Amino acid sequence: MSLKIKHMFKRFGRAISNISFKLYRKTFMASGTRNVIFIVVVFSIGFGIYSHFYWEETYNQFIGTFVGLATAIFIGSLAHLISLAFEDRNKVTEDFRLIADTYTNESLRQKVNFLDGTSINFAYKGEPIVIESIKVVDNNKKLYLPTEVMSSNFVKLFNAHRGSYKKNVYTVRVDDVKEDGKTLTVYTSRSTYFNHLISNRVMDFPFAKSLTLRSLYEPGPDITPLKTSFFSNHLGIIGIIKTTDNFYILNQRSKTGSTSKDLLVSPVAFGLTAGVKDDVTQEYIEQNILDKTNERLRLFKEDKENHVAKITHIGYGRDVYEAGKPHFFYLIEINLDKDDYLRRFYNKH
Repeated sequence: MSLKIKHMFKRFGRAISNISFKLYRKTFMASGTRNVIFIVVVFSIGFGIYSHFYWEETYNQFIGTFVGLATAIFIGSLAHLISLAFEDRNKVTEDFRLIADTYTNESLRQKVNFLDGTSINFAYKGEPIVIESIKVVDNNKKLYLPTEVMSSNFVKLFNAHRGSYKKNVYTVRVDDVKEDGKTLTVYTSRSTYFNHLISNRVMDFPFAKSLTLRSLYEPGPDITPLKTSFFSNHLGIIGIIKTTDNFYILNQRSKTGSTSKDLLVSPVAFGLTAGVKDDVTQEYIEQNILDKTNERLRLFKEDKENHVAKITHIGYGRDVYEAGKPHFFYLIEINLDKDDYLRRFYNKH
């Protein structure tokens, strides 16, 4: 009974959130947050002028202007917070029903069943399989170029990430993946993080009325094969950390991440980067995982101790929500127990 009540409140909360999001799209987003703030400031100045001509006492004039400016700051801040709260779903839809109606291929529908009888449906192309070896065929001279639509709307698409941390680097693009038994061959080239921000990460951003990149390039019923995809498709590395006493770690992401703001995520989750002179191999990928994991576990920069005991590749797939962005999944076993991990986590700056 209590579980049904809990689900009812979740559905109610989701409905309120969806109504608020639709209101945001038709108001703040329609005119632009900056325009809303500008309008409020103009209104505040007008309010101050009105108080000057119609209120005789200076005290009343000051109070009127102060209240107007305070209101402008408050409403402007509120508009900014609303835009940040809705930023992720404004870029990529969270509506599973919409995704399921668009991508009707059964191979894209996944489900996780939990011990309490509940389940979660999600959209993904791939499966958990143990790969004995990964062969990378890397072309560091080849650079992905966005489509003409993406390039011509670069500023609009880029501005969808107002609340996200943005720093441009070269990324590893997956051009194709082929599976032969327990060997996975990955064909890679280069792209940039900014290319990712104006392609995979803004699939559902309406840059021209109801026009989105998903409706143009990934309308369903299946997702496009990597070798013919129009998107940046940089390789995501997802690592679950396992402690020596068999605990698994989840972290809460910061509010400046380009996706999943303030949500629970894997402790090792990053886009693979490589320069135009680097050669990407299986060893290169695992070394990056090793470095990223130790970076989170070391208390000081001078600390060179290795805390990773074993790295196991457990699967790969493509995220349907982000236009088939590819991911590799790893189990990372460390030589620390839960308490050691938490001590390091809370004592690190």
